[in-house]
Amino acid sequence: MIPLVTHGVTTINRLQVWTQPIWLLMLIVPLAYVLHQHPGVLSDIWRYGGQGADGSPHTPGSIPWMIAVVAVVAVVAVADLAAAAGLAMTRLRS
Repeated sequence: MIPLVTHGVTTINRLQVWTQPIWLLMLIVPLAYVLHQHPGVLSDIWRYGGQGADGSPHTPGSIPWMIAVVAVVAVVAVADLAAAAGLAMTRLRS
């Protein structure tokens, strides 16, 4: 770990602005690859009900609320990243 704290917040913000596109690519490219290679994967995930403790399958579609919760968390995380990038860009301009 590089101790960037000793160089100040401005240096950390510059590093974040420079590396953020890399992180976004590393987030999006694997998802795009899976969706391209397996177009029906989203419907398969939606229909998958999981397994019980005894190994028996749950009924398909019994966990859509869990998928919705994960989707909400993902959207909030992406919005937080976008807000942080906007704040970093604002600090760099001033």
